[in-house]
Amino acid sequence: MLLLALLACHDTTIKVGGGIDSPTGGTDSTDTVSGDDTATDAPPIALIAALGPASAGSPLTLDGSGSYDPDGDALTAYAWACGDGQNATGSRATLTFAAGVQTCTLLVTANGGLTGTTSATFTVSDVAAPRAKWTVLVFMNGDNDLEEWALGDMNEMEQIGSTDEVNFIVQIDRSPDYSRLDGDWTGTRRFRAEADTSTRSIGSPVLEDLGETDAGDPQTIIDFAEWGIQRFPADHYMLILWDHGWGWSIRADETSALQKGISWDESTNSDISPADGELLQIVDAVDARIGGKLDVLGMDACTMANWEIAQQLRDDVNVYLASQDYEGSDGYDYTGFSDLTANPSLDAAGLASSVALHFHEIPDSTMGAIDLSHMDAVTAGLNNVADALLQSEDPAAMFTLAAADAQGFDGSRSTDHDLADMLDKLAAMDATADGADPATAAIVAAALDARSALDDAIIVNYNQGGRVKDANGLSLYSPVQGRVDNSWFTATWAAETTWGDFLKAARGR
Repeated sequence: MLLLALLACHDTTIKVGGGIDSPTGGTDSTDTVSGDDTATDAPPIALIAALGPASAGSPLTLDGSGSYDPDGDALTAYAWACGDGQNATGSRATLTFAAGVQTCTLLVTANGGLTGTTSATFTVSDVAAPRAKWTVLVFMNGDNDLEEWALGDMNEMEQIGSTDEVNFIVQIDRSPDYSRLDGDWTGTRRFRAEADTSTRSIGSPVLEDLGETDAGDPQTIIDFAEWGIQRFPADHYMLILWDHGWGWSIRADETSALQKGISWDESTNSDISPADGELLQIVDAVDARIGGKLDVLGMDACTMANWEIAQQLRDDVNVYLASQDYEGSDGYDYTGFSDLTANPSLDAAGLASSVALHFHEIPDSTMGAIDLSHMDAVTAGLNNVADALLQSEDPAAMFTLAAADAQGFDGSRSTDHDLADMLDKLAAMDATADGADPATAAIVAAALDARSALDDAIIVNYNQGGRVKDANGLSLYSPVQGRVDNSWFTATWAAETTWGDFLKAARGR
């Protein structure tokens, strides 16, 4: 059996070319260089890695991103040419082959014009790769003070373990600073979580050791998701982003102390910004690889359940699972995924509901699952509310009525408040009271309609009562004090709602 046929059997990525010997003995690879090869300017080294099993009719990604120039020069071009006539450019080529022996060549060009090339010959199987019911992709950014908890959650997954029907595929990026558990390894590793009895060490075999990566770079998440989808095909996919979370923006206005975003990598000081379009970039790439919508996007991170992200992802994700409030450091209860292994036929709503329930039973603060197919109706309702509020005699007073005492999650400095709670406060106004604003009746009617649309979107919602008793599933940016964050108005959602116009009128921005 030749190179890529072995990938399907042994769950391993084998690099060929560039002077690296293939351990299979079944791969024919050649390497050549051209240009002015002098002692002071060595030619680049071309490397090819295959990111999945090669099956006829299924896309295979050939990865040349490991190619490099020994002198540190940037690689300026990648050109792929395959024996069946297919050609491609870029560091990665995703191609579909017929069954049989195939050969592809990669030519890389370095700044300055020197080139290097390598060829890989591989066998494409006529047997389709095994397909599970679900592949759950868990991107764990532990390159910060949550490192120990990342290892703990991986051990929770191993208490369940993958099955023929359910894959738990995990990428963990560790910090060099916070934990010495599990042998104190560093960098980034990929695993398929396999069942074992230890709760202190990871027993699953390492599928890939990537060295240091930037978990705050969207491409790092995209690379993991694409690899996992191709390597472990399934009927349904869930992507979980695991780390610190701060909501919809990579950063608040420079004058604000609040930071917003998800997946902060302490080593690189970078994170993912929904407001800057980085989360949408990730999900768009995932959808392209799947060939349809992502079934479930889960945010195992704090304060990510807000209208802004739900609106932004409505065309790309079926079900959104997130918390309005702060989560405990241990996040989801991954042992609860036993519901999925016991019943792999769960649909997206059923899986998200199960995860939310187990999170509630930890117990932890808030968790809700949102059917994003209803977001257009929710946003239309919000816009009607905003339009009615703009017709009021005193928009600032109306805003204070709606938001000042609504459910927040940062005490008096909360910038996000529960959307349903704000709508309920507006709907409770008495349009017949003496001195009532002439717009009150229209505001009340709009608030009731918007609340109904929101109720339709909420699949399940859990809170622990007490200080979060009025958390109903989605928050909305509504800062009662402090400066208004300018990045809110430059994000994609701002053009899709008149809520921003009301904010400007109410806050004097």
